[in-house]
Amino acid sequence: MSLVSYIGREGNILAETPEHCHTLKLPHPIVTNRDLEKLRRVSRGDFLASTLPTLFPAADGERGLERALDGICRRASLAIQSGYTILILSDRGVDPITRPSPVCLRLPRFITT
Repeated sequence: MSLVSYIGREGNILAETPEHCHTLKLPHPIVTNRDLEKLRRVSRGDFLASTLPTLFPAADGERGLERALDGICRRASLAIQSGYTILILSDRGVDPITRPSPVCLRLPRFITT
């Protein structure tokens, strides 16, 4: 078992091409702030990163959460259409007024759309 992960487009595993070399290697599943900044700034080859905020106003309750999750999915789709290949979901900026959205609630829906 390995904790190493690779980020990049997956091609045909039966055909070796130069495109298979265009991956980023993460030595472990924990990404430090320094590593995250490196990912955020990458813009080489097929890699272009975009950061999507996942916060919503806590006072808006369940409705606000639902709107926030829909907004995250829309922004992610637009980013992908614009050529971004790495999407960083950020919960930075949490305070007593804002809360992070549990994005995994929408992940299955996002993947199928």
